[in-house]
Amino acid sequence: MTSMNTAAGTNPAGPRASRTFRGLRALALGLTALALGLTGTAATTAPAAASAWTARGSSFDGDRLAELVAKDGDSFRIWQNINGDDWEWPWGSTGKLHGSGWSGVNPATVYFADLDGDHYKDLVQLDGDSFRVWKHNGALFGGNPWTGQPFRTGGGWSGANPSAVWFADINGDGTADLIHRYGDELHYFPNLGGGTSWGAPVTIGYGYGGSDPRAIWFADLDGDHRAERIERFGDTFMVGPNTTGGAGGWPWGTVYFTGSGWSGQDPSGIWFADITGDDRADLVQKHGDALRYFPNNGSDHQHTSWSAAVGAGNGWYAADPKGIYFA
Repeated sequence: MTSMNTAAGTNPAGPRASRTFRGLRALALGLTALALGLTGTAATTAPAAASAWTARGSSFDGDRLAELVAKDGDSFRIWQNINGDDWEWPWGSTGKLHGSGWSGVNPATVYFADLDGDHYKDLVQLDGDSFRVWKHNGALFGGNPWTGQPFRTGGGWSGANPSAVWFADINGDGTADLIHRYGDELHYFPNLGGGTSWGAPVTIGYGYGGSDPRAIWFADLDGDHRAERIERFGDTFMVGPNTTGGAGGWPWGTVYFTGSGWSGQDPSGIWFADITGDDRADLVQKHGDALRYFPNNGSDHQHTSWSAAVGAGNGWYAADPKGIYFA
């Protein structure tokens, strides 16, 4: 891989337009896309009319636009997302190094999740029998976000497959819950406050014993603040829309399918994260030497469509996708 200081930031960029101008341009682009039926890899259904919702997502710097994070030797290198809401090259030109002591750590045991609902992503590591958590201190981008001492949470996780562990907001309370494939089942543990304690497990899936956990994701596709269940299903993705938030147990409604051409793609190089800052997760892929994302072009509980791919990085051919995160 090329220098990790520049690999994500080689796209030339001039002075950034004002947010008012960018908002008007985004509206114009959205109306044009709707008029032309603009779609991505798979969408054959026009986006549903937008409904009222309140943006409240989280990111590394607290602005809802997911940053690019890469495990870089002993540290993490983070590129700030400054242009994702324009559906263009997202990153600032220089990645910032944070943290130390991560050399030799399995990158699959590292997660970024908002555990306390403050809109900043915390750093979580599966470490032996429990999880270690470094709370984000609210530092501005470029400052050290992990100045506090980590705390431990959970127990009984020794031997767990880290790829079969996820953090996502199932019940829509603004904090990430803990999800685990346990044998044949999917369980979620409701976050009872700040990631320091967890509720009793709730079964939210059956028949997963033979599934590759790397091909399962949890992300909010429709902007209702509750994560959908997403699975790579042959050539496409199968989505279980989160219609109840787990109230009373089972969260999923009737499944639907989205996307095409994904058979044979490495699931470790696929992510769902909100690059554009509209509280709807976009589809991100490591494609050969490049990173690219497909903006979420509209979702509800019955469909998701994607716009055409947007470049988001180059020089990533040799990078281990397990050490790439969007937070």
